[in-house]
Parts: sequence; C-alpha cells; structure tokens
Amino acid sequence: YAGIPKRQRTVTEETFKVIYDKVWPWYKSTCEENHYWDDQDLARKILELDLVKPGSPAIFCDEAQDFTRIELELLFRLNLFSDRFLYSHEIGRVPFVFAGDQFQTLNPTGFRWDAIKASFVSKFIHSFESAERAGNEELNYRELSFNYRSSRSIVNLCNTIQSLRSILFGIKNVVPQKSWSQDVSSSMPVYFE
Repeated sequence: YAGIPKRQRTVTEETFKVIYDKVWPWYKSTCEENHYWDDQDLARKILELDLVKPGSPAIFCDEAQDFTRIELELLFRLNLFSDRFLYSHEIGRVPFVFAGDQFQTLNPTGFRWDAIKASFVSKFIHSFESAERAGNEELNYRELSFNYRSSRSIVNLCNTIQSLRSILFGIKNVVPQKSWSQDVSSSMPVYFE
C-alpha cells in the first residue's frame, strides 16, 4: 500500500495496516476454506490466464466508484486501442465512459474521484506511449447533480449521511445531490432496532 501514490490512496497507512493485520487474514482463510472467489479473484485469474483480448472500440462502465486497480487493468485490456500506438492528440478520442456515484460506493472509506482519475491516468493515458511524452492528463469530467432513481426523502437522508462522512473523514468537495423526483408523498426512511 505504501507503494501506491498518495493521491490514489483512500485510507491512511495506519487504517490499511489494521485491516491488513486483522480483517484480511480472516477473510482470506474463509475464502480459501470454502473455495469462495470474489470479484478481485475473478479479475486476477482472467488476467493471469490472459483471457482478455483487445477488441472493444468503446468501453462504457457504470458503478465506477467501486473500481479497483485490477478491474481498471482488465478494462484497459478489453479496449481495442490498448495494443495500438496513438498520437497524443488521439488520446482524447478513445471512448472510455465511466459513470459513478460517490453516494453509492461499496467502499467504506468512500469514493474519491481523484483516486479514480489518478488510476485512470496511470493505467490508461500513460499506457499509450505518446501520451506520456505529451503530458496529456486531462479527462472530460462532468459531475451530475441529480439523483434520478430515489425519492426526495431518500436523497435527503443520503445527503445527510454523506455530509457526516465528509466531516468525519475530512473529505472536501462533497456536493449534495438533488432529487429529480419532487414527490413529497413518498415514505420517510425509518430505522428499526
């Protein structure tokens, strides 16, 4: 973890060490004893066996907030342009589209666009030999401000949780979402013990 650039880290080294020393041994032994695989095992095996061949001219991915470096590697290898030489002015024309919602991450430390951007630049843009020489690291980033799926009461609850998370973890630039639905008659979220 210490070898990963700081802007790509989502937790402190101390937190990583606690998880690695206490949680990881339990998780690993449980998976091995029961012959379980998770998505990371599957992606790793596909890469090890070289089962991914470049052939897709465009990559469109949802839930980008949960991508790992291994999954980004797999996506890179799927792209038709991953084994071609591109000039720096052509990099921006390679169609990779990622949609992600920081308010829906599975990662308990939360989604950080800067971490995904750094991983993307490192894996995708710098992998194209000519791009590194040009220093082209610009991505066409557009933040969507509306939640189209959830009721207004759910969006308000999520905004409250994300506000608390941003305060607790010192995450800046967390912008509340707006609900596309203006239905005020939907049920309020409730908590049961």
